[in-house]
Amino acid sequence: MLQFPSSWASRVCIGRLAPSGNKDLTTGFGSRDTTAVRKHPSVFKRLVYVYIGTSHYDADCKFYREILDARLVWEFKEFGARVAAFDLCGEPYLLIADHVPAPSKRLIYQVEDLDAAARELKHRGWKPAGGRFEVPDGPCMNFKDSSGNEFAILQMTRPHLLEKEFLKSRRVEGA
Repeated sequence: MLQFPSSWASRVCIGRLAPSGNKDLTTGFGSRDTTAVRKHPSVFKRLVYVYIGTSHYDADCKFYREILDARLVWEFKEFGARVAAFDLCGEPYLLIADHVPAPSKRLIYQVEDLDAAARELKHRGWKPAGGRFEVPDGPCMNFKDSSGNEFAILQMTRPHLLEKEFLKSRRVEGA
């Protein structure tokens, strides 16, 4: 068992941040309650996808399936693009796409209402990178932070459409 010098106890406050004024900034170790530090309610529901560009689509698919033992959730080959969704450890799914340059990553967050989320974020100073567009799961908008990191917000109006179609096509192939 690890032993820490008793002098550390006076300098370490386990599971809590140092108070700011009269406010304790946390509700305890490992807490996800961040209402004490948020200025606005979050428009983000959850992280749904991590979108990654690839310059070697087939080799990367093989890497995720065989080396990382990821489950292929769905694969899309239309309009000159190939995109595959992999389940490494549950959601968010990892999407690899040959129409996106490598290396690149885009975090895609689900929102309840795309237009309302965009309005609220614009009110706060957010600037979209392009306009609204459709993806199989629903309407989407891209944006970047001040460092150029890419993000997107997505309203899931057709959730898991590609997964359902992919599974349906697999059943037809297996019949």
